[in-house]
Amino acid sequence: MIQTGRGMHQPSRNPCVSKSQQTRFLELCQEAGFDLYGFTLASISQEDRENLDRFARENASNDLHWFNQHVHLRTHPSDILPGAISVLMLGAIYRHPEMDEALANSRAKVSRYAAGKDYHLVLRKKAARLADRFFELHRKELPGLRYRVTTDSAPVPEKILARNAGLGWQGKNTNLIHPEMGSYFFLTGVFLNADLEGFAEDLLRHPSTFPSHSNSQGLPDLRSASPENFGDPRKSSGDRYAANSNGGETARSAEQEGLFGSEVPEIPTDSESGAQYAEPSLFRAPNVDRCGSCRQCLDACPTGALEPYRIEASKCISYWTIEAKSAMPETVAANIQSWIFGCDICQEVCPYNRGAKGRRQVTKEESFEPRSFLMQWMASPTDPGESNTWSKLSVSSPLKRPGQDRFRESWKVIDARS
Repeated sequence: MIQTGRGMHQPSRNPCVSKSQQTRFLELCQEAGFDLYGFTLASISQEDRENLDRFARENASNDLHWFNQHVHLRTHPSDILPGAISVLMLGAIYRHPEMDEALANSRAKVSRYAAGKDYHLVLRKKAARLADRFFELHRKELPGLRYRVTTDSAPVPEKILARNAGLGWQGKNTNLIHPEMGSYFFLTGVFLNADLEGFAEDLLRHPSTFPSHSNSQGLPDLRSASPENFGDPRKSSGDRYAANSNGGETARSAEQEGLFGSEVPEIPTDSESGAQYAEPSLFRAPNVDRCGSCRQCLDACPTGALEPYRIEASKCISYWTIEAKSAMPETVAANIQSWIFGCDICQEVCPYNRGAKGRRQVTKEESFEPRSFLMQWMASPTDPGESNTWSKLSVSSPLKRPGQDRFRESWKVIDARS
């Protein structure tokens, strides 16, 4: 839904959000409880468009065929809102230590993102309240400002836009990874029909940093395996507005904490990527790729679904436990490793999640705290075909996505191997 303030007049041209107003907007993001935030343009590179087109073609004949229905919006996200020029990308951590512990001792595993309430319901309202607050503060100066919130609720490439906004880089497992906060976070976008003061000048000053980005292909990940996340496919501690931290420091801290075993990935520094700024700026280039030589996610995938920066849906556990309508192939069932809904393996082994910094990341959103019934059921999973069990598991939960019958089929696979 497109939102505008009461009594606002239709603009004769696009409004322009000043640097001070941008700063205030970002302050409101922190006050609202978002963990990551940054501005970018409401457009993506030709390279990203080609990669999304290729993903659509490769999955035209499987149960991701719906991806082809709105390819134009996926490749031209500004069309989601008439006159859209910019977007504020937001990230909200969903990791919780109780869910980590429950997964370590479970017979049936559920992806961490489904531990609490459905994030679509939570973040759409949270982001809309944030935008409304900004509008109320600046309705006189920006009478023509309009917005639209997306939280996997529209076929726009939220992950690519978040990368461009500096919230992280797309790793070899195709997930967006932040060097301090890891990858267990949801994404939300606030599209604006507004220019950002100074943004165009910064973009011209650093043309190599946007919109093309390293080796990342802008492909959807299969973490949540919802249609919108496929279409997304989904701060550094010293500067809440800067999503980039020094690559050299990251490499050293990783070595000190033993995150990468005996080999520390060759991580480029920000100076090598051109992401240095002579003067303060709200413009943040995409994070440089810090995966380096690490391939732990690729080697850990039990079904071989991952290649560097690519994922083959037909081999992915998340695809088969959430999206697929046909029977799970034996090659996947034999390697499912107790995952009944989604799969977090490629995130669990990532040094940016299992290291000391990653383990300290805990959701601030009460709605994302793991439900006690779910954790109890994971430890001793009874037949979800029973209506009372399924009702308690699925109420206001992402578990509704595959439906009761498909969820039960995955349970039967797990039960037969336990």
